Amino acid sequence: MPTVEDTPLDTRLAENTLEDAIHDAILYSLGRRLPPVASIAALRALPSIGPGGTSQFDDDFLICISGSPVLSFRWHGSSTATDDGSSVVQPSDVVGLPGRWLAWTSVLRFSPVVGDNDTTLDQLTSGTVQRVLVLDKDMSEQDMLNLIAADIPAVFIVAEGDRPADATLMTGHRWLTAYDFTIMIVEQNLRGDRRAAQGSDIANDPNPGANALDGHIKTILSGTNLTHVVGGIRTVQLGPAKNWVSVGGQRRVVRQRDYVVIVSEEFPNAPNDIVAADEVDVTQEMAAPAADDTVDTANYVVAGCLVPLPPVNLSCTVAAGQAVIGGVVVNYAGGSHVFPAWSDVYHDLAPGGVMTFTAVGRDLNPPAVAPGSLRIGVSRTNGVQVFASVYVAMQRTPYSGPWVIDL
Repeated sequence: MPTVEDTPLDTRLAENTLEDAIHDAILYSLGRRLPPVASIAALRALPSIGPGGTSQFDDDFLICISGSPVLSFRWHGSSTATDDGSSVVQPSDVVGLPGRWLAWTSVLRFSPVVGDNDTTLDQLTSGTVQRVLVLDKDMSEQDMLNLIAADIPAVFIVAEGDRPADATLMTGHRWLTAYDFTIMIVEQNLRGDRRAAQGSDIANDPNPGANALDGHIKTILSGTNLTHVVGGIRTVQLGPAKNWVSVGGQRRVVRQRDYVVIVSEEFPNAPNDIVAADEVDVTQEMAAPAADDTVDTANYVVAGCLVPLPPVNLSCTVAAGQAVIGGVVVNYAGGSHVFPAWSDVYHDLAPGGVMTFTAVGRDLNPPAVAPGSLRIGVSRTNGVQVFASVYVAMQRTPYSGPWVIDL
């Protein structure tokens, strides 16, 4: 299965992204589907407006078009997308109103029956869970049961909080964060509480039991499965579970399990926090701390003006190049020069573009620079060739890459 590139979550959106990913994984794998239809035309003709003139679907409704492969759609009550006859279907009774069936696919794989082959979630045609709800605040048991009414089994996703750990040496830019979730499955079976937990032993009973649903959710969420849909997720760790009997409804069982979702998240740079660097300046002072040269932004080498190494003898070609002298661009055309053996030869460029070469003995003090000229560099020789040719002047190289400023 392909994996989404490991891109950190934007910390401003991380909580919402994780809640949506968990909700959709449970809904798509276990959620109920409407009875399948045979074609796009049949889907378009399906009544979507109730007697009161409002939509009779919410955004959890799923439906499929029979075939091989199956085509799956999800209802989006706020969508106004244009009907294209394939990925967007506008019901015939929706005129001038939002509400569309939108096609969806999934890379997640699941087998609802032990021993059966798994399949991508969009190829499933049935499910038992009636509601999947994300709670945005602490609620009493009765409040939760009021939300689902008779829609059993149901799943509640409760976001408990997060525990960030700074991943960038306390700079507060990127975090490895543990998000805590509690998932509660509400099941019932009028034949007895234990059967609400374990499921009925009667064939075709629609309630599989809270324990079985918990096992299915574990296979969908745990480990690295969700990294295939959200790149910032590193892993999902299972926590403890417990069953308790609901006091708000007869013979209802709630199975509760904790999950820890470990993610990489960061506060990314805004577009105006990334600027282009004009140039990179390199000076001898940086390479040799004992040097006396200072940074002079009016006098520097742009490129060339030295001996390309390695030459084969003492008669060498000096590369053409460019420098700025006193703030004025000076071009050097290049040329040949015979270097004396066992010497340090200094290159000085005059404003007119003429290069002067002055030789001294190895490791002796450098000669004076002619007034108005720029000392470009120095070449060192042995008995047979020039074996080193380095800059003395500051080098300024145009640079087109981004300079990223961490917040």
